[in-house]
Amino acid sequence: MFIGNMLVTALLKGIIGATKTPNLVAFGQRFITITDIVFYGLSSLLISITGIYMNPDFLDVTYLKWGFWLFISVGIIWIGYFIPIQVKQSKLAKEFKDKEEIPPLYWKLEKMWTAGGIIAMILVFTIFYFMIFKPQ
Repeated sequence: MFIGNMLVTALLKGIIGATKTPNLVAFGQRFITITDIVFYGLSSLLISITGIYMNPDFLDVTYLKWGFWLFISVGIIWIGYFIPIQVKQSKLAKEFKDKEEIPPLYWKLEKMWTAGGIIAMILVFTIFYFMIFKPQ
């Protein structure tokens, strides 16, 4: 759910943004903001609970400790960076949905979102590396 939402969100943002159609971009932005909060929030909670349940001494295992701190980093980026950007974009989208043009601020926020998304994806794939290869 966590990875699926990340990939689908990136794909939808790209496709919807490429249309540059205000009402479609506004609908997509609202949909993405809601699903991000619900699915990232729920999946992050489930990953945290099940991960700790499966190995309560995870901080004693090097690769699990690295995975944990990277996961926390992704959560901080999501809460402190993505959510505020998406909320601003959603508010802007509400204003421009029935207009003919999308304001430049929306596209500036979109570029910021994309830059943060690249960093977050690198962190998530690094977590995969630790979980799959289990380096000591």
